[in-house]
Amino acid sequence: LDSTMAAKPTEWNCTTEMQKDLIKLHKDNKKKWQTKIATMVREHPDKFSILTVGVEDDGDNLYTFEEFKDHFKGAMDNEKLLKLIYDDMDHVDDNHIKFLAIHRWMNEVKVV
Repeated sequence: LDSTMAAKPTEWNCTTEMQKDLIKLHKDNKKKWQTKIATMVREHPDKFSILTVGVEDDGDNLYTFEEFKDHFKGAMDNEKLLKLIYDDMDHVDDNHIKFLAIHRWMNEVKVV
């Protein structure tokens, strides 16, 4: 292959269409939906700062939805999808989750 035929690396992006498909998948198969999102986040750690939440914060730190969604800026912007993810996590109360809940959800660990 000469240089004009070489494939250029593309920068991965969670497109609007992908996010809409994930919302649809939530309705059709919630387990597959969680697996797909968790896998996507783990495969693209440079895009999702949610994976580093516990590095700088205390593991008992509480997160509101607004704080949670800030960790997806630039990678996933569909508020409905982000709310589905947030609502699916174990909550301390109606408005807060802990880092541990994020970690468990992203690693598909079920609370016993």
